[in-house]
Amino acid sequence: MRFFTLILIISYIVFGPDWLSSNVSSAAASEQSLMRIGIVGVLIVALILVLNAFSASLLIDGQYRILSLLGYSALAISFLAELSGFHNLASFILSGFMITLLASYALWSLLTLSVKTRNWINTSTNMIGIKIRNFLSITRDQGKSKLGIYQLFFDALFWVGFLVIIFNIWDPTGTVLGTLSSYARDGIPIGGIRIVPTNIIGGVIAFTVLLAITGWIKRWIDKRWLRQIISSDRGARDALVTIVGYTGFTISLLVGLSIAGINVTGLAVVAGALSVGIGFGLQSIANNFVSGIILLFERPIKAGDFVTVGDV
Repeated sequence: MRFFTLILIISYIVFGPDWLSSNVSSAAASEQSLMRIGIVGVLIVALILVLNAFSASLLIDGQYRILSLLGYSALAISFLAELSGFHNLASFILSGFMITLLASYALWSLLTLSVKTRNWINTSTNMIGIKIRNFLSITRDQGKSKLGIYQLFFDALFWVGFLVIIFNIWDPTGTVLGTLSSYARDGIPIGGIRIVPTNIIGGVIAFTVLLAITGWIKRWIDKRWLRQIISSDRGARDALVTIVGYTGFTISLLVGLSIAGINVTGLAVVAGALSVGIGFGLQSIANNFVSGIILLFERPIKAGDFVTVGDV
């Protein structure tokens, strides 16, 4: 990596900051041809070394070997283009390849940081980690499953940013990125409906944010309000906090669906289908849910009670 950086600095000093993307005049080409070929050759060797390091560390067990083969092919084509006098083609391939390598390394670093951050939040015993878990309303036992949703969200953002960079590099006309942006904004017609990806992403973000706010409200109500009013009855506090959680989840879901462009009134059809499903296969699940609600209100048993079932 040091050798690669040194070659980049030398090339920038010799040819200027725009040497990989500027047009080369005939006079300048005749004067700098040999020097340029030498610098390009050394730069390609440095890029091959970097690509080998990437392949050894990232392409485990031969996975994605086609990507490394494409990289070697691009470097070979750029060197042949430079020898043949197609300086602009060689410059385009080399500059795109370098930025792609840097973007790939940045993506790999961010994805690795995402995994380490999730593991740290899940296992941390210091005050910051505990506060983050409390804010997200998760316990250490639930950490991997619930934190996985947030990790998936940030990983998707990293991949979108990476793809935007790649399209900007290899599609200078902006045709592909413009077409994708148009589909994302205007939607994709499928049958009689139109799916708008930006609305769906906005709905998911709104649902996630409101769900996190619901968890914070539950803790605030429990610690700052209910413990002062109903300090002696833990069961009543748990019942009210649970009801607030269900209410917040319902509101978050409805807001997310509305932002995503789904007609909430059309959910009546889904509710009718679910009622039929409850009559056939979901009856036990519905019974358990309703029984839990009844237990919350009537509180024949509460948190802290011991329940004996048979010999257990």
